[in-house]
Amino acid sequence: MNRGRLPQAAAWAEGSVQGRPASRVRPSYPGWPSEANWDRLKREVGGRLITPQSPLSACRDAPSSALARAVLQRLRNPYSIGEQPGLTQTSGWVGAWTSQPSAYVVVARTTEDLVAAVTFARENNLRLVVKGGGHSYQGTSNAADSLLVWTREMHAVTVHAALVASGCAHVHAPQPAGTIAAGAQWRAAYQAVTTRAGRDVQGGGCATVGVAGLIRSGGFGSFSKNDGLAAAALLEAEIVTADGAVLIANACTNADLFWGIKGGGGGSLGIVTRRTLRTRELPLFGSASSTDTAASGSGPAGLALREHLAMRVEGPYAVAFTATRGVEAHVLDLARVHGARLDLVDHSRTPSLT
Repeated sequence: MNRGRLPQAAAWAEGSVQGRPASRVRPSYPGWPSEANWDRLKREVGGRLITPQSPLSACRDAPSSALARAVLQRLRNPYSIGEQPGLTQTSGWVGAWTSQPSAYVVVARTTEDLVAAVTFARENNLRLVVKGGGHSYQGTSNAADSLLVWTREMHAVTVHAALVASGCAHVHAPQPAGTIAAGAQWRAAYQAVTTRAGRDVQGGGCATVGVAGLIRSGGFGSFSKNDGLAAAALLEAEIVTADGAVLIANACTNADLFWGIKGGGGGSLGIVTRRTLRTRELPLFGSASSTDTAASGSGPAGLALREHLAMRVEGPYAVAFTATRGVEAHVLDLARVHGARLDLVDHSRTPSLT
Protein backbone atom coordinates (compact mmCIF):
# COMPACT_ATOMS: atom_id res chain seq x y z
CA MET A 1 0.00 0.00 0.00
CA ASN A 2 1.28 3.44 -0.92
CA ARG A 3 1.10 5.59 2.18
CA GLY A 4 2.85 8.63 0.75
CA ARG A 5 0.10 10.96 1.94
CA LEU A 6 0.41 9.89 5.59
CA PRO A 7 3.65 11.74 6.52
CA GLN A 8 2.17 15.03 5.32
CA ALA A 9 -1.08 14.41 7.15
CA ALA A 10 0.76 13.22 10.26
CA ALA A 11 2.32 16.67 10.63
CA TRP A 12 -1.07 17.56 12.10
CA ALA A 13 -0.31 15.42 15.13
CA GLU A 14 3.44 15.94 15.25
CA GLY A 15 3.12 19.70 15.69
CA SER A 16 5.61 20.55 12.98
CA VAL A 17 4.43 21.83 9.61
CA GLN A 18 6.92 23.34 7.17
CA GLY A 19 9.62 23.64 9.81
CA ARG A 20 7.52 25.32 12.50
CA PRO A 21 8.48 24.47 16.12
CA ALA A 22 6.43 21.92 17.98
CA SER A 23 5.73 24.37 20.84
CA ARG A 24 2.45 26.12 20.11
CA VAL A 25 1.76 29.79 20.71
CA ARG A 26 -0.41 30.61 23.72
CA PRO A 27 -2.15 33.88 24.72
CA SER A 28 0.77 35.01 26.92
CA TYR A 29 3.43 34.25 24.28
CA PRO A 30 4.87 36.60 21.69
CA GLY A 31 3.25 35.88 18.37
CA TRP A 32 -0.28 35.35 19.68
CA PRO A 33 -2.64 36.71 16.97
CA SER A 34 -3.74 40.31 17.32
CA GLU A 35 -7.38 41.29 17.67
CA ALA A 36 -7.26 42.40 14.04
CA ASN A 37 -6.19 38.92 12.98
CA TRP A 38 -8.93 37.28 15.03
CA ASP A 39 -11.43 39.67 13.45
CA ARG A 40 -10.21 38.60 10.02
CA LEU A 41 -10.83 34.95 10.89
CA LYS A 42 -14.26 35.89 12.21
CA ARG A 43 -15.18 37.44 8.89
CA GLU A 44 -13.91 34.40 7.00
CA VAL A 45 -16.21 32.07 8.97
CA GLY A 46 -19.28 34.26 8.65
CA GLY A 47 -19.07 35.80 12.12
CA ARG A 48 -19.16 32.42 13.87
CA LEU A 49 -16.00 32.92 15.98
CA ILE A 50 -16.83 32.99 19.68
CA THR A 51 -15.07 33.14 23.03
CA PRO A 52 -16.36 30.16 25.03
CA GLN A 53 -17.19 30.22 28.71
CA SER A 54 -17.42 27.17 30.93
CA PRO A 55 -20.76 26.93 32.78
CA LEU A 56 -18.75 25.40 35.62
CA SER A 57 -17.32 28.81 36.45
CA ALA A 58 -20.55 29.51 38.35
CA CYS A 59 -19.83 26.49 40.56
CA ARG A 60 -16.32 27.72 41.31
CA ASP A 61 -17.36 31.30 42.01
CA ALA A 62 -20.42 30.57 44.14
CA PRO A 63 -20.81 26.84 44.75
CA SER A 64 -23.88 27.25 46.98
CA SER A 65 -25.78 29.60 44.66
CA ALA A 66 -28.98 28.79 42.81
CA LEU A 67 -27.11 29.26 39.53
CA ALA A 68 -24.53 26.66 40.52
CA ARG A 69 -27.28 24.19 41.46
CA ALA A 70 -28.99 24.79 38.12
CA VAL A 71 -25.72 24.18 36.26
CA LEU A 72 -25.11 20.91 38.09
CA GLN A 73 -28.65 19.82 37.31
CA ARG A 74 -28.15 20.47 33.60
CA LEU A 75 -24.92 18.48 33.68
CA ARG A 76 -27.03 15.39 34.32
CA ASN A 77 -28.22 15.66 30.74
CA PRO A 78 -25.55 14.58 28.22
CA TYR A 79 -27.44 16.33 25.42
CA SER A 80 -27.15 19.62 27.30
CA ILE A 81 -23.40 19.07 27.73
CA GLY A 82 -23.05 18.39 24.02
CA GLU A 83 -24.54 21.77 23.15
CA GLN A 84 -21.88 23.64 25.14
CA PRO A 85 -18.65 24.41 23.25
CA GLY A 86 -16.86 24.97 26.56
CA LEU A 87 -17.66 21.51 27.99
CA THR A 88 -16.76 17.89 27.32
CA GLN A 89 -18.63 14.75 28.36
CA THR A 90 -16.00 14.08 31.04
CA SER A 91 -14.23 16.48 33.38
CA GLY A 92 -10.87 14.94 32.56
CA TRP A 93 -8.52 12.18 33.59
CA VAL A 94 -6.70 12.34 36.92
CA GLY A 95 -3.03 13.01 36.35
CA ALA A 96 -3.46 13.42 32.60
CA TRP A 97 -5.75 16.30 31.60
CA THR A 98 -8.53 18.55 32.86
CA SER A 99 -11.35 19.82 30.68
CA GLN A 100 -10.90 23.54 29.98
CA PRO A 101 -12.47 25.88 27.41
CA SER A 102 -10.46 26.90 24.36
CA ALA A 103 -9.42 30.51 23.81
CA TYR A 104 -11.60 30.79 20.69
CA VAL A 105 -14.15 28.59 18.95
CA VAL A 106 -15.05 28.40 15.27
CA VAL A 107 -18.67 27.25 15.09
CA ALA A 108 -18.23 25.43 11.79
CA ARG A 109 -21.05 24.93 9.31
CA THR A 110 -19.19 24.33 6.06
CA THR A 111 -16.02 22.77 4.74
CA GLU A 112 -14.79 26.30 4.01
CA ASP A 113 -15.08 27.13 7.72
CA LEU A 114 -12.84 24.17 8.53
CA VAL A 115 -10.29 25.19 5.93
CA ALA A 116 -10.22 28.75 7.31
CA ALA A 117 -9.67 27.49 10.87
CA VAL A 118 -6.93 25.04 9.87
CA THR A 119 -5.15 27.66 7.79
CA PHE A 120 -5.33 30.25 10.57
CA ALA A 121 -4.00 27.79 13.16
CA ARG A 122 -1.16 26.74 10.87
CA GLU A 123 -0.13 30.27 9.95
CA ASN A 124 -0.15 31.40 13.59
CA ASN A 125 1.26 28.18 15.10
CA LEU A 126 -1.77 27.68 17.37
CA ARG A 127 -3.01 24.65 19.24
CA LEU A 128 -5.93 23.28 17.23
CA VAL A 129 -8.53 20.84 18.50
CA VAL A 130 -11.71 19.45 16.98
CA LYS A 131 -14.87 18.64 18.94
CA GLY A 132 -18.05 16.99 17.77
CA GLY A 133 -19.63 14.92 20.55
CA GLY A 134 -16.94 15.66 23.15
CA HIS A 135 -16.64 12.05 24.31
CA SER A 136 -12.87 11.69 24.00
CA TYR A 137 -11.69 10.33 27.34
CA GLN A 138 -8.09 10.94 26.23
CA GLY A 139 -8.86 14.66 25.99
CA THR A 140 -8.19 14.90 22.26
CA SER A 141 -11.22 17.17 21.74
CA ASN A 142 -10.10 19.63 24.41
CA ALA A 143 -7.10 21.88 25.00
CA ALA A 144 -6.66 25.08 26.94
CA ASP A 145 -5.38 28.17 25.04
CA SER A 146 -6.38 26.58 21.75
CA LEU A 147 -8.51 27.29 18.72
CA LEU A 148 -11.41 24.85 18.80
CA VAL A 149 -13.20 23.75 15.66
CA TRP A 150 -16.68 22.85 16.86
CA THR A 151 -18.49 20.75 14.27
CA ARG A 152 -21.77 20.30 16.13
CA GLU A 153 -23.78 22.32 13.59
CA MET A 154 -22.59 20.12 10.73
CA HIS A 155 -25.09 17.34 11.38
CA ALA A 156 -26.75 16.46 8.06
CA VAL A 157 -27.42 12.79 7.27
CA THR A 158 -28.20 11.67 3.70
CA VAL A 159 -29.32 8.13 2.87
CA HIS A 160 -28.39 6.60 -0.51
CA ALA A 161 -30.22 3.65 -2.07
CA ALA A 162 -27.18 2.82 -4.21
CA LEU A 163 -23.80 4.54 -4.05
CA VAL A 164 -20.35 4.02 -5.51
CA ALA A 165 -17.37 5.81 -3.98
CA SER A 166 -15.68 8.40 -6.19
CA GLY A 167 -13.38 6.77 -8.73
CA CYS A 168 -14.46 3.26 -7.77
CA ALA A 169 -17.06 2.54 -10.46
CA HIS A 170 -14.70 0.05 -12.11
CA VAL A 171 -14.08 -1.76 -8.81
CA HIS A 172 -17.19 -1.68 -6.62
CA ALA A 173 -20.86 -2.27 -7.30
CA PRO A 174 -23.41 0.27 -6.03
CA GLN A 175 -24.55 -0.40 -2.48
CA PRO A 176 -26.85 1.20 0.11
CA ALA A 177 -25.08 3.79 2.23
CA GLY A 178 -25.46 6.87 4.39
CA THR A 179 -23.40 10.06 4.32
CA ILE A 180 -23.01 11.64 7.75
CA ALA A 181 -21.59 15.11 8.38
CA ALA A 182 -18.79 15.96 10.80
CA GLY A 183 -20.79 16.86 13.90
CA ALA A 184 -23.67 14.38 13.74
CA GLN A 185 -24.31 12.20 16.75
CA TRP A 186 -25.38 8.57 16.51
CA ARG A 187 -28.90 9.51 17.54
CA ALA A 188 -29.33 11.49 14.31
CA ALA A 189 -27.68 8.75 12.26
CA TYR A 190 -30.00 6.07 13.65
CA GLN A 191 -33.08 8.24 13.16
CA ALA A 192 -32.25 8.85 9.50
CA VAL A 193 -30.91 5.43 8.55
CA THR A 194 -32.97 3.09 10.73
CA THR A 195 -36.17 4.84 11.79
CA ARG A 196 -36.84 6.55 8.46
CA ALA A 197 -35.03 4.40 5.89
CA GLY A 198 -35.38 0.99 7.54
CA ARG A 199 -31.69 0.12 7.31
CA ASP A 200 -28.96 -0.62 9.85
CA VAL A 201 -25.73 1.34 10.24
CA GLN A 202 -23.01 -0.06 12.46
CA GLY A 203 -22.40 2.32 15.37
CA GLY A 204 -22.25 2.61 19.13
CA GLY A 205 -24.80 2.24 21.89
CA CYS A 206 -24.52 5.80 23.27
CA ALA A 207 -26.71 8.18 21.28
CA THR A 208 -24.75 11.32 22.22
CA VAL A 209 -21.41 10.05 20.91
CA GLY A 210 -20.26 11.71 17.70
CA VAL A 211 -20.19 9.52 14.60
CA ALA A 212 -16.83 10.99 13.60
CA GLY A 213 -14.97 10.10 16.78
CA LEU A 214 -16.26 6.53 16.92
CA ILE A 215 -15.36 5.83 13.29
CA ARG A 216 -11.93 7.43 13.61
CA SER A 217 -11.19 5.31 16.68
CA GLY A 218 -12.29 1.97 15.23
CA GLY A 219 -15.76 1.77 16.75
CA PHE A 220 -16.90 -1.31 18.66
CA GLY A 221 -20.70 -1.33 18.81
CA SER A 222 -23.79 -3.36 19.55
CA PHE A 223 -23.53 -5.58 16.46
CA SER A 224 -19.75 -5.73 16.10
CA LYS A 225 -19.61 -9.47 16.75
CA ASN A 226 -21.59 -9.94 13.56
CA ASP A 227 -20.76 -6.87 11.46
CA GLY A 228 -17.27 -5.91 12.61
CA LEU A 229 -16.04 -2.49 13.70
CA ALA A 230 -17.85 0.67 12.66
CA ALA A 231 -14.75 1.79 10.75
CA ALA A 232 -15.04 -1.30 8.54
CA ALA A 233 -18.23 0.17 7.06
CA LEU A 234 -16.48 3.34 5.90
CA LEU A 235 -16.72 3.73 2.12
CA GLU A 236 -15.53 7.29 1.64
CA ALA A 237 -14.66 10.49 3.48
CA GLU A 238 -13.94 14.11 2.73
CA ILE A 239 -11.08 15.39 4.87
CA VAL A 240 -9.29 18.70 5.45
CA THR A 241 -5.60 18.02 6.02
CA ALA A 242 -3.06 20.13 7.89
CA ASP A 243 -2.03 22.01 4.75
CA GLY A 244 -5.63 23.16 4.21
CA ALA A 245 -6.27 20.80 1.29
CA VAL A 246 -9.72 19.24 0.89
CA LEU A 247 -9.35 15.61 -0.19
CA ILE A 248 -11.60 12.68 -0.99
CA ALA A 249 -10.36 9.45 0.58
CA ASN A 250 -11.63 6.00 -0.32
CA ALA A 251 -10.28 2.65 -1.48
CA CYS A 252 -9.56 4.07 -4.94
CA THR A 253 -8.54 7.68 -4.20
CA ASN A 254 -5.95 8.62 -1.55
CA ALA A 255 -6.11 5.04 -0.34
CA ASP A 256 -3.27 5.62 2.13
CA LEU A 257 -5.21 8.35 3.91
CA PHE A 258 -8.35 6.22 3.78
CA TRP A 259 -6.45 3.45 5.53
CA GLY A 260 -5.21 5.86 8.20
CA ILE A 261 -8.58 7.36 9.15
CA LYS A 262 -10.13 3.92 9.73
CA GLY A 263 -9.00 3.75 13.34
CA GLY A 264 -6.09 6.22 13.39
CA GLY A 265 -7.72 8.39 16.07
CA GLY A 266 -9.97 11.44 16.02
CA GLY A 267 -8.38 14.48 14.38
CA SER A 268 -4.99 12.80 14.01
CA LEU A 269 -4.77 13.07 10.22
CA GLY A 270 -7.09 15.98 9.58
CA ILE A 271 -10.73 16.97 10.01
CA VAL A 272 -13.21 14.66 8.32
CA THR A 273 -16.05 16.86 7.08
CA ARG A 274 -18.30 13.96 6.13
CA ARG A 275 -18.10 10.20 5.91
CA THR A 276 -20.12 7.67 3.95
CA LEU A 277 -20.91 4.37 5.65
CA ARG A 278 -22.27 1.14 4.20
CA THR A 279 -25.71 0.23 5.55
CA ARG A 280 -27.14 -3.24 6.02
CA GLU A 281 -30.48 -4.97 6.34
CA LEU A 282 -31.96 -4.61 9.79
CA PRO A 283 -31.34 -7.66 11.97
CA LEU A 284 -34.18 -9.44 13.71
CA PHE A 285 -34.73 -8.04 17.19
CA GLY A 286 -36.15 -10.21 19.91
CA SER A 287 -36.35 -10.46 23.66
CA ALA A 288 -36.53 -13.37 26.01
CA SER A 289 -37.92 -12.56 29.43
CA SER A 290 -38.91 -14.51 32.49
CA THR A 291 -39.71 -14.21 36.16
CA ASP A 292 -37.74 -17.41 36.68
CA THR A 293 -34.36 -16.81 38.32
CA ALA A 294 -32.94 -19.49 36.03
CA ALA A 295 -33.17 -16.98 33.19
CA SER A 296 -31.34 -14.22 35.04
CA GLY A 297 -27.92 -13.03 33.98
CA SER A 298 -26.30 -14.95 36.84
CA GLY A 299 -28.26 -18.17 36.27
CA PRO A 300 -27.25 -20.97 33.90
CA ALA A 301 -29.84 -20.03 31.28
CA GLY A 302 -28.72 -16.43 31.23
CA LEU A 303 -25.08 -17.45 31.00
CA ALA A 304 -25.79 -19.87 28.19
CA LEU A 305 -27.80 -17.33 26.26
CA ARG A 306 -25.10 -14.71 26.65
CA GLU A 307 -22.35 -17.12 25.66
CA HIS A 308 -24.07 -18.43 22.53
CA LEU A 309 -25.82 -15.29 21.30
CA ALA A 310 -23.81 -12.35 22.69
CA MET A 311 -26.68 -11.31 24.95
CA ARG A 312 -27.10 -8.15 26.97
CA VAL A 313 -28.63 -8.59 30.42
CA GLU A 314 -31.23 -5.92 31.09
CA GLY A 315 -32.34 -6.33 34.67
CA PRO A 316 -32.04 -9.23 37.13
CA TYR A 317 -34.74 -11.41 35.54
CA ALA A 318 -34.62 -10.54 31.87
CA VAL A 319 -32.34 -11.21 28.99
CA ALA A 320 -32.48 -9.18 25.78
CA PHE A 321 -30.80 -10.39 22.65
CA THR A 322 -30.16 -9.57 19.05
CA ALA A 323 -30.58 -12.51 16.74
CA THR A 324 -30.71 -13.48 13.11
CA ARG A 325 -33.64 -15.24 11.47
CA GLY A 326 -34.03 -18.86 12.54
CA VAL A 327 -32.22 -18.47 15.83
CA GLU A 328 -35.39 -18.26 17.95
CA ALA A 329 -35.65 -22.03 18.22
CA HIS A 330 -32.09 -22.19 19.50
CA VAL A 331 -32.94 -19.65 22.19
CA LEU A 332 -35.96 -21.62 23.33
CA ASP A 333 -33.96 -24.87 23.30
CA LEU A 334 -31.35 -23.29 25.57
CA ALA A 335 -34.08 -22.06 27.88
CA ARG A 336 -35.67 -25.52 28.11
CA VAL A 337 -32.32 -27.17 28.81
CA HIS A 338 -31.74 -24.87 31.76
CA GLY A 339 -35.29 -24.96 33.11
CA ALA A 340 -36.24 -21.37 32.31
CA ARG A 341 -39.70 -20.25 31.25
CA LEU A 342 -39.26 -17.78 28.38
CA ASP A 343 -41.64 -15.92 26.14
CA LEU A 344 -40.15 -14.85 22.79
CA VAL A 345 -41.29 -11.60 21.22
CA ASP A 346 -40.35 -10.59 17.69
CA HIS A 347 -39.73 -6.83 17.88
CA SER A 348 -38.68 -6.52 14.25
CA ARG A 349 -42.34 -6.37 13.30
CA THR A 350 -43.23 -3.73 15.86
CA PRO A 351 -44.13 -0.42 14.14
CA SER A 352 -41.53 2.30 14.55
CA LEU A 353 -42.41 5.27 16.73
CA THR A 354 -41.59 8.48 14.87
